Amino acid sequence: MFFREHKRLRYNEICVTRMFTIRSQYMEAYYKMNKIQTIHDEVSPIVAQRIKALRELRKKLIGLDPEDALDLIISCDQPIPLVHSIPAQDLLVLIHEIGYQDALPILSLVSEQQWLYLMDAQIWKRDRMCMTETTRWLYLLLKAEPNRFIQWVLKQEPIFFYFYLYQNLEILALQEDEDFSDLPDSFFTMDNVYYVSVSDYRLSQPLDRETEELREEFILEFFKRLAAYDHMEYQNILINTSAVIPAEYEEESFRLKNVRLESYGFLPFEEAIGLYQPIPGKKIFKANNGYEKTVGNETVNTPQLPIQSIPGDNYFYEILMQEESDAQVSNLHLQFAHLCNQIISADNIIVTSRDILKKVVEKACGYIHIGIEILLDGQAPHSEALKKIALDYPVKHLFQWGYGHVLKIKWKVDAWYRHSFAHNQGLTLSFWGEKWMGLLGGMLLKRPRYYVDFEDGTLYREFKSITEVNHVNEILKQIIAFDEMLSLFSVEMSINTEHQLTLQNMLLTLFARDQLKLSHGLSPIPIRQLKDFYQSMWKLDANGSRTDIHPLFKASFLQWFSKQTRFDIEYLNHRLGDAFEQIFEELYLEMSDISFDDLSSRHVYLFLLSENQ
Repeated sequence: MFFREHKRLRYNEICVTRMFTIRSQYMEAYYKMNKIQTIHDEVSPIVAQRIKALRELRKKLIGLDPEDALDLIISCDQPIPLVHSIPAQDLLVLIHEIGYQDALPILSLVSEQQWLYLMDAQIWKRDRMCMTETTRWLYLLLKAEPNRFIQWVLKQEPIFFYFYLYQNLEILALQEDEDFSDLPDSFFTMDNVYYVSVSDYRLSQPLDRETEELREEFILEFFKRLAAYDHMEYQNILINTSAVIPAEYEEESFRLKNVRLESYGFLPFEEAIGLYQPIPGKKIFKANNGYEKTVGNETVNTPQLPIQSIPGDNYFYEILMQEESDAQVSNLHLQFAHLCNQIISADNIIVTSRDILKKVVEKACGYIHIGIEILLDGQAPHSEALKKIALDYPVKHLFQWGYGHVLKIKWKVDAWYRHSFAHNQGLTLSFWGEKWMGLLGGMLLKRPRYYVDFEDGTLYREFKSITEVNHVNEILKQIIAFDEMLSLFSVEMSINTEHQLTLQNMLLTLFARDQLKLSHGLSPIPIRQLKDFYQSMWKLDANGSRTDIHPLFKASFLQWFSKQTRFDIEYLNHRLGDAFEQIFEELYLEMSDISFDDLSSRHVYLFLLSENQ
């Protein structure tokens, strides 16, 4: 009976070995066929035609919806070369969009190298292995192709796999005189020597119920198949798992993961964060001289999803469209893909859909566009000028050049805000009004962003042009100027009122109290005393309709402000003229349709009013 079972297992082992030998020979032939040739190689017309057809099919595949992409792969005559030719980053997004269970046919076709990338990209959260994600992906790979998964584990001996088993298993070896009936029911064995139980006592991360079920199913199925395939290897894995030094294994797994991902442009977080370090103008020229060009390295399988997601309203897109050299375009594509991957690493982004990747691409393109605009220095963006920039400067440096200019404004905001008069008075950002609060809030973020007030469907987004950078800089100058002048008003900023104190209602209330000969302070104005002042605000047409704020009102306000701050009117107009006009415009838009009889302290926020008589 023993020899018959041993013979059966040996036969299975031979069959599996032959299967993998045939598969390896086939894949070796495929890679020879699929290798993109340089101009110095001789390519037969048939091979060239097949390579071209594979490229076109892959390009079509990446542009399809998830369901259509799955149908194309399944119906393809040669699905293995097609799947293997998909860049690993694009493949990961495709699997997520299709869905884990529906993507099992694709997982059964991917190469071991792609398997390893999927694990590296998904199972780590910073420097710690996520047991939930590790369980899910190990379960999926085993379910997709059990025999190849076992062969992969035995051949590669991934350290992270042993660390995973150590964290989730309790292993006991019984002697001949020991009774297994004393063990809890959770233990199982394949040889009546080594008893294994799924255990949580070493885990520092709680698992949900679904993950616990997947873990138990995976471990039972894996050891059952491993013991049937090679019993000695089964025992070796249990012995090696028992000897794991957890801290050492996790650290080494993390190091190897970083080494592998670095080849795709995913630098470790500590290195990737250097992308946001601005570079001085002189260094950008010196750095280019030593920059290692990638032109000619045509065997690199560049991810296509970032390239397809590039928006058409920036200079980098125009460079790609105008460039005639295929080698230079490939070089720019590769540099851009690596830049996007470094942004993903620096921002700790997990890309699981095209929408997430699109935001990364838009961020990269926006700061590249700003960098090019700065280098153009006001010149017209002619095709020759853009081509020269593309040849002279690495894409990464263009990004850093653009981001650095935004960062300089952020540092300026940080330095001012800590010592600003308004902040020292205990006033929050809301004091500056909704728009200026949003702008300051965006620049005070750890990574500065542009305030758009839901114009693009979001409150904040990345900067896209030098115009936006200059707009923020100009507004910041006005805010700083107001802050400096407010310290000259000699007024207590805190007030008990049902309205929130803002720059607008503070200035207008103080001005109104001055015109009404009331005491200098931020006390609410009784509505009945405001009638004459309120009527004098408006410029009327022939029919008595309000058309604008009266010029005399504006002039009086400016004279009052000059008196309070002791600055010349001409100087105030130069520094704050636009800001004053915005206050008057907001005053007209908010109150031009309100009659005096309808004024209410609860609904008017541009003045501090009181219902008291």
